[in-house]
Amino acid sequence: MIIPLQDFDFGVLDDPEFKEDAVREEIVAPLVRALGYAVSGPNRVIRGRRLEHPFVSLGVATHRISIIPDYLLFAEGRPVWVLDAKSPTESIDDPDHHAQAYSYAIHRDVRVEWYALCNGREFGLYNVADMARTPRLRFKLSEVASRWAEVHTSLRPNGRVASQGRLDKDFGILLLGVGTQKDTQLHFFGVPLVNPPIGRMEGGP
Repeated sequence: MIIPLQDFDFGVLDDPEFKEDAVREEIVAPLVRALGYAVSGPNRVIRGRRLEHPFVSLGVATHRISIIPDYLLFAEGRPVWVLDAKSPTESIDDPDHHAQAYSYAIHRDVRVEWYALCNGREFGLYNVADMARTPRLRFKLSEVASRWAEVHTSLRPNGRVASQGRLDKDFGILLLGVGTQKDTQLHFFGVPLVNPPIGRMEGGP
């Protein structure tokens, strides 16, 4: 079994010239290869695939919005998780980074249960069904050798991330995942209420 990054000098992460593109090339790429993904075949990695959103109208103008995940990982020909790289100066706990990666995972052309963030220092794996952004797997890249058995079992093409069923989005978790503020007012015009009244859960706002 090949364990990646054993000879990598993690001190270079403190160099201001070592940015997001370096994280992708020097850290994420070797990690993805060691997990068993390649540029071709059924267990492949696609970098920078453009995902198109529906048209968005602003006044009379119509605009097309695109989002581009850094890595889209496939197992046996189907997408199973997405990975977004960040600069070593950025935290993988940043809510905006989670909203971005979450939007890739739930995109209509992707629809996977798992997304990951990596800033070269740390790696976090998250499930879109979790309301709290608590990682299912988190480790320091400098300790990847001691954690490799767990990492490999989780992320390899026939590992935990690949054993998913149909993804049905929870609307409330979806809103939180894409960064919707808690005080946002939602209006559902033309949607009838079935069996009113509407209540709230204990502890709700």
